[in-house]
Amino acid sequence: MVLLQSTWLDIQCFNLVYRSSPYQGILVFADDFKCSEEDAVKMGSPIAYDAASRQLARKLSLLKITKEEYVLMKAILLFNPDMNVENTERVQELQDRIHDALIEYERAHGVAASQRRSGNLLLALPLLMQAKILAKEYWFQVKKSDRVPLHKLLSEMLEYARS
Repeated sequence: MVLLQSTWLDIQCFNLVYRSSPYQGILVFADDFKCSEEDAVKMGSPIAYDAASRQLARKLSLLKITKEEYVLMKAILLFNPDMNVENTERVQELQDRIHDALIEYERAHGVAASQRRSGNLLLALPLLMQAKILAKEYWFQVKKSDRVPLHKLLSEMLEYARS
């Protein structure tokens, strides 16, 4: 539960950019909500968050991330919490196993430089962390301003993310 509470926003940001791949100038928040750069400006979307999300969607598109890589990357995010967990050794063991699975997936699918490919995928994580921080700041501002009533669960998750 602690891992989910700590990484839910990372995973949501990653889901957004994966849904938007291959990137063609549109961020796909949902099947019925797609956002161009022009739409983002009109809606008052935070410029830095929008730019980071689009940059990450472009990067994943260039890498041609597969569904399997996407799932493994989400697992890596889940087991990379921002906070301390009770069983650090177990989390580290799971991180290692998932990273090994990513490398093995690359090898099994004929990617010649499998470690390089997995490294390139992992190099997307700092940009994802930047997008997450910007998204968190935005949602805190929305909550603080009372512009939009937030569902109780989202409010609780934001409070948890603050600590």
